[in-house]
Amino acid sequence: MRIAFVQDILGFSIPLGTTMIAGVLRKNGHEVGLFVVENKLEKTLQELKRYKPDIIGFSVISGSHQGYIKIAQGIKDRLNIPILWGGPHVTFFPKIIEEDYADAVCIGEGEEAALEFANAFDSLGKKIPTNIKNFWVKRDGVIHRNAIRPRIQNLDELTYPARDLYINKFPILKNHGIKHFLAHRGCPHKCTYCFNHSYNKMYREQAGDKKVLFSRTPDSIVDEILWLKNNATVKMVYFVDDVFTIDKKWALKFAEVYARRCNIPFSVNARFDHLDEEIVSSLAKAGLYLVYAGVEAGNEYIRNTVMEREQSIKEIYYAGKLLK
Repeated sequence: MRIAFVQDILGFSIPLGTTMIAGVLRKNGHEVGLFVVENKLEKTLQELKRYKPDIIGFSVISGSHQGYIKIAQGIKDRLNIPILWGGPHVTFFPKIIEEDYADAVCIGEGEEAALEFANAFDSLGKKIPTNIKNFWVKRDGVIHRNAIRPRIQNLDELTYPARDLYINKFPILKNHGIKHFLAHRGCPHKCTYCFNHSYNKMYREQAGDKKVLFSRTPDSIVDEILWLKNNATVKMVYFVDDVFTIDKKWALKFAEVYARRCNIPFSVNARFDHLDEEIVSSLAKAGLYLVYAGVEAGNEYIRNTVMEREQSIKEIYYAGKLLK
């Protein structure tokens, strides 16, 4: 299968979702390309026409979906190529498959699902398969809705993201010193404003998943960072996980491995109640430079009753002082 990943605008970060799926597909013999619209839809349509993809792929977050709808309508009107939608937005709003600009929707994790979809697509003579888990698809006007598969257990086995799709096309992203990496997937907390509780419920009900947090081994993470450092500028590592320090034993092991093998300044997302003196000290010695942590609300009732953050003002003050 030849797939063209189409993105609306270019940012300063290379999207891990798209590139991880692209990496898996390419490793298994499928052809992948990248096209960024940047408000030049006509130019992009001409580039896609020359590329001749079998299918178009979008990765969409809520808020950007309106722009992607316009792009999809342009592709359908001019090129009539099947369009596969993925990403957080369609995971929770898969009914977009009912629209004429959507031919397939990937719900939840996409690496294994996309590969199975691509293999079946080829074996069916470039026809959209109807029975692939994680996919809602439309073929001959009929919508087929499949349940999701269990989450990927061993993140170390995932193919490295195909960052070169962006680096080769946009040199600024090769030289930009901040690079993004993934250490964990999932979060067990139930903050009311966040998607994770609904995401966990979806996997529990459809796939029987009980475990919600999955971690790479520290050596696997460092291997990827050092590999990328040989191919691009890496002056700062940004871990995109929701709760980097949730597992203290893992965090301390990571600090030991990272300090010994890598020691590039890094930033994390964390909760105040997941930080203590030993964790902060160990990570700081390993190169921790910046921590993103949300108070969310100064009012205790709003924070813990309305938002269900489950963290006290005492914990926030304590962790804040440790970080200073």
